[in-house]
Amino acid sequence: EITNDIVAIGHVKVVSDTGITLFTEKLAYNQKTEKIFSDVDVMLITDRGDTLYGVGFESDKQLHFWQIIKPRGTSHKSLDLSGEQFRKSRPDTTSKPPSDSLAAKD
Repeated sequence: EITNDIVAIGHVKVVSDTGITLFTEKLAYNQKTEKIFSDVDVMLITDRGDTLYGVGFESDKQLHFWQIIKPRGTSHKSLDLSGEQFRKSRPDTTSKPPSDSLAAKD
């Protein structure tokens, strides 16, 4: 009561004004730091429908800036796994072909 800190235990569900929903078995709020945190399993559903799971959670009290400590989950976003974004956009001018290489002739 002196610190106004809160601990919620058992089937905790938090719904933010921005549409984020958090589920966990234990959630705490520290009045001094104005942080929400958990050190157990969490499930977070974003406003875009992404579902993230993890162990450990920390956020500001409005759930604007949050992080899952050990995350795992699924996303509806497409990912480019081809590696194209890591290739150089211009040719490498530092390496020259060997002088004895054969050129294709017509």
